[in-house]
Amino acid sequence: MAETRFLEKSRGQLGPERRPRSRSLNVYDDYRSEDLEERIKLTDEGMHNPIKGNIRNTSIQEIFPTLEELLTKLPESIAFDLEMKYPMLWEAEDRDMEPYAIEANTFVDTVLGMIYRLSGTRNITFSSFSPEMCLLLSTKQNDFPVLFINKAGSVPTGDVRASSLQQAIRFAKSWSLAGIVMLSDPLVMCPRLIKYAKSSGLVCCSYGDLNDDPENAMLQVNAGLDAIIVNKVRLISKTLAEADS
Repeated sequence: MAETRFLEKSRGQLGPERRPRSRSLNVYDDYRSEDLEERIKLTDEGMHNPIKGNIRNTSIQEIFPTLEELLTKLPESIAFDLEMKYPMLWEAEDRDMEPYAIEANTFVDTVLGMIYRLSGTRNITFSSFSPEMCLLLSTKQNDFPVLFINKAGSVPTGDVRASSLQQAIRFAKSWSLAGIVMLSDPLVMCPRLIKYAKSSGLVCCSYGDLNDDPENAMLQVNAGLDAIIVNKVRLISKTLAEADS
């Protein structure tokens, strides 16, 4: 009792009561990081690379921007190419992965809801390697162009729609897609394929390591390529600008 009275009497003399020290937490709690680690194990990268960035207490952490943040914080003058990543069943089987994914309709509806709510006047294009994603995006809306990305039959595939340029064109036309994005290797070897794709009424674009060579980029552009995806943006942009002038 005497000790209690002493503490009560001296509390004012010792200064204001100190607050308990707060824990410093990130946006993501530990349990969410643990759940993320378990889900990453089901991905192709997770099966071959045990280290994954941005996991709490595991590696350097930085918050990934969300689609909502990008739509609200970046000027509407910046156009978006939203590539819809979605696992395909044959890929999962071929790589011994679990066929684990968000239900396709839920995934597409969530993204489209965000786009219609926040896109404003921004130019937006959808693209995907997944034929199902392209099909759903084309069926559920007609305000934004949809492009089918594929490797032009350069690697074995379990989906006939991605087995060749001809099949990609047939699929894109059947579902009223805006165009195709092809691996650049066959287009560099045979630029006439670009004209063949465009003659079907489709936009023709390309991607791949060969596009970082200015000569290959010019070869495709001169053949009528509508858009080119590169890593060396400054180099290829300068090359094309000089060619235009």
